[in-house]
Amino acid sequence: MQQQQQMEQKSIACGNRLPCLSANYPWLVAQNQDGTGDQTFYTLHDHLCHYKCRIPKLLGNHIRGYFHGWVILSNNKMWSVWNPLTSKIINLPPLITLNNSESVGQCCLSSPLDDPVPVLLLTITETPTFLFCRLGVKSDRLSWRRMPYNRQLKKIIGHYNGFLQCPTFYNGKVYAMCNDGDHVIQVDIIVNGGELLIKLLLYGRRPTYASRTCFPISIPLLKGTCSELFYIVVAFNEVTKKTLGDVYLFKWVTSRMRWEKMVDIKDAVFFVDLARGNSVYYRRAISSELGGYIHIHDEMGKMYSYNVEDKTIALSFMAYPTSHVSLWECRYCFCFKVFYC
Repeated sequence: MQQQQQMEQKSIACGNRLPCLSANYPWLVAQNQDGTGDQTFYTLHDHLCHYKCRIPKLLGNHIRGYFHGWVILSNNKMWSVWNPLTSKIINLPPLITLNNSESVGQCCLSSPLDDPVPVLLLTITETPTFLFCRLGVKSDRLSWRRMPYNRQLKKIIGHYNGFLQCPTFYNGKVYAMCNDGDHVIQVDIIVNGGELLIKLLLYGRRPTYASRTCFPISIPLLKGTCSELFYIVVAFNEVTKKTLGDVYLFKWVTSRMRWEKMVDIKDAVFFVDLARGNSVYYRRAISSELGGYIHIHDEMGKMYSYNVEDKTIALSFMAYPTSHVSLWECRYCFCFKVFYC
């Protein structure tokens, strides 16, 4: 079956420019593990039609996230922030504060770059420490700083075994989730006498829900937008995570200070990449017949589609098991021109 799909694939060369992407569809972009070679753009509704590009800013870099119209890129210890609309790129200093035994988990840009204190915040995998770089300053003043937060987090969760993951932007602030999935933490970035300080506050607890069966593996995820905060649970039937069992989606209701289960997301889609750091992407206002799904790329390269309204799971197709795959959160209205992110 996979061989037949490969034979039927249609490849369109786009050179060093972004392809003409319709805003009606959710577009995925696949990259080689080392960031070299072509970038491949394709949609879930027609995954056999591939747009092959060699965009200079993406060569050698991996897409790590999209925030406030900027794309976060990384290549080992080199990080940069790229605006596809203006082609402006900000190259950050080498991440020399990262030890050889450590690896970056996820990232978040705390605010738009025209705000007074925009900060690129990184988590370290399974370690209660932030790495952060203040943007919006002259290039010779860019620098990375480390900040352990184990004592702050211990006061909230009661023990020293916690660390934060899934940092995300929502309603003007940064939020993250404790690795136990039970605590949602507000990450306040404060300027005090010219120095940046980070203060952790408990924002909420995990949502309560009745599972239709007992799953051995459940992966909690947090995703925010400017005005919405979502909590997603991806459950597997086996410890080896071979088969997707169920998916749960909740939205934070600020007026009630609690999570409410969502029964439909209408013209929006989520894309969860469990193969590369449990990244979560979100797009709204796409074509109505394509909305309403949570698409999940698992560690084996399988692509599942969960229909939020019907609560059904379908195996879409084999994606790129050895590639970095992300949902292109920027929207397009004209060929080669970004509309907005």
